[in-house]
Amino acid sequence: IFFAVGDDGAAIKSTDNGNTWTTLNSGTTERLLCVAAVDQNVWVGARNGLMLFSNNGGTSFTSMSNPSTDDIKDIQFIDASIGFAGGSNSFFMYTSNGGANWTSRSTGIQVGLNGLHFVNQNEGWVVGGAGTLYSTTNAGLNWIALQSQNGQDLNSIHSFDGVNAWAVGNLGVIVTNYSPPTNVENENGTTPISLVLEQNYPNPFNPITTIKFSVPE
Repeated sequence: IFFAVGDDGAAIKSTDNGNTWTTLNSGTTERLLCVAAVDQNVWVGARNGLMLFSNNGGTSFTSMSNPSTDDIKDIQFIDASIGFAGGSNSFFMYTSNGGANWTSRSTGIQVGLNGLHFVNQNEGWVVGGAGTLYSTTNAGLNWIALQSQNGQDLNSIHSFDGVNAWAVGNLGVIVTNYSPPTNVENENGTTPISLVLEQNYPNPFNPITTIKFSVPE
């Protein structure tokens, strides 16, 4: 199941891998900025601290109380209980009960956040303005500032393996901690010692010529 949200309270849902979409009634005309879903539970972040919740797959939404009054720009749930959200004015918050209660964990973050990605209930990254990149290993209780070597705003971050992450930003910027392998090891007995290339016949100016060669196994 896929969900997408946008301006003027727009919310849509697909149950066939995006081939068709159904319009949902979000109950608001506020600009919706992000969405996360686990099974039938759906959380939506919006401008001015508005957060919506549905426990029936988006059939209906209710407003969810949270400590933010700023734009909620990204939201993620690891499961139906553990969730994270972040946004404008350097706020980050955490829930362990499906969003019934949220706790601010913004200490150490100096700029507004645009995106976040957690690989489990403790380890994750957040990105923001002017190349800001932070990591945490304790669900946001503490943050470590990382050097992105870039001054453009970073808008989103994702990891496929929990170790290497890619962040994207303005002007097509992509930053990553991934280092591709550079060494190639030769296996014993697989490198040819010599090769033989014999004279072609007839001469190479004919339309067809034959060349014999041999490579030791």
